[in-house]
Amino acid sequence: MVIGAVQALWDFSLLVSQQFHSDVSLTALDNAMKRFYKEKGAFREQKMSKSAMAEVDELLAREFHQLREQKIHKTRATMELQVNGAEKVTTSK
Repeated sequence: MVIGAVQALWDFSLLVSQQFHSDVSLTALDNAMKRFYKEKGAFREQKMSKSAMAEVDELLAREFHQLREQKIHKTRATMELQVNGAEKVTTSK
């Protein structure tokens, strides 16, 4: 159980460190986070306090939220660039 939680956390960490994200990588991040949440009870067996676990939960949730916000901004910028680029091509003809 502990190994599964550590592996999920490791996967999440590696995926988060990618410079660019796609729907596939966001899905993989979501799956890694879900696997961690499923397996995190193993750490409670190690006498982790409730407040410490709540802090870990909050940090992970904040990190995931920031990642989603970054993806939204990058996607919006890419779409605006594509639309503006298409408009420039259309108006220059």
